[in-house]
Amino acid sequence: MKIADGTSQKPQLNDDQSLVRQAMIQVAQLPDDDLVILIDFLHQLKIKRINPTNRKLAQQIVAEAFNQAEVLQGLSSSAKAARLNENLAKLSADAIAKGASIEGEWHGDQTFAICL
Repeated sequence: MKIADGTSQKPQLNDDQSLVRQAMIQVAQLPDDDLVILIDFLHQLKIKRINPTNRKLAQQIVAEAFNQAEVLQGLSSSAKAARLNENLAKLSADAIAKGASIEGEWHGDQTFAICL
């Protein structure tokens, strides 16, 4: 908060209404560019508060990935390739069933071929 002599002072945390009032005054004085940054920051805070389990879920996903890596470590390259093909076929069938894909063979990325 700016004082008459131009120096800054840390806002006092007297009560909730006073704190909200101080915050509103400071926000009202921000330039538009800073408001965009502030809104993005507030959005990120909101996301963190809405989904506090994201961190726990991420830890579970990482743990499962390490478990799968250990299982795959003992397999031969051909066995790994076979598992990959099985999983891709399952994913493709699931996507087709949900209407998110069409049946047929993929013949490569034509854009990539044109660029070469």
